[in-house]
Amino acid sequence: MAEVHFETNLNATRNEIDPINDGLYEYNASKLAADIPREYFRFTVSVKDDAGKVVGGVVAEGYWDWLHVETLWLSEAYRGQDIGTRLLIEAEDIARDKGLHHAQLETTSFQALGFYQKHGYTIFGTLDNKPPGVTWYYLRKDLYQLVK
Repeated sequence: MAEVHFETNLNATRNEIDPINDGLYEYNASKLAADIPREYFRFTVSVKDDAGKVVGGVVAEGYWDWLHVETLWLSEAYRGQDIGTRLLIEAEDIARDKGLHHAQLETTSFQALGFYQKHGYTIFGTLDNKPPGVTWYYLRKDLYQLVK
């Protein structure tokens, strides 16, 4: 066996991160049933004001029949206008168009738990004190519960 060397990088770039993630993805894919979708994709949907400044958006990824909403953010000045709802629906529609059937996301007790529950997401797990005094919620949704 070849000798190995450890390297720590506290400011890792995609060049350091991607080979690790790709290696795990390839290993996991080799263990999955043949009919599970293997395509991995990341996408964003942005909201910009008249000046072209980003005032909100969603960052998401799709793989193995699941949409993972990594980030959904909207500037406070634009909340209450259904823009967040439109962002979430757009992400879910992209996932459906790609043939995905489920969605998953995380939120905290001071963020948007009620918003996601209003849109059909249910809690499947919690993690207390992440950070101290805050509960982290893990939510899921079957994307074909609602008819488009």
